[in-house]
Amino acid sequence: MDRLESFLARAESLLARLEPLLPPALPDPDWQAHAFRWRRQGLAGWLGAVRRPLIPGCEA
Repeated sequence: MDRLESFLARAESLLARLEPLLPPALPDPDWQAHAFRWRRQGLAGWLGAVRRPLIPGCEA
């Protein structure tokens, strides 16, 4: 059991040092939106709602 506790303590220490380097968590997409677009910034990506999609044949 001591080995497991030691491993968990080391893992927590490593995560505590890595967390400041990670980007902030993104909010969940607005699932009420009518359209979505995959957004990218560098190596990160997220699903973003399109607030006013252009629909052919509809007046804005």
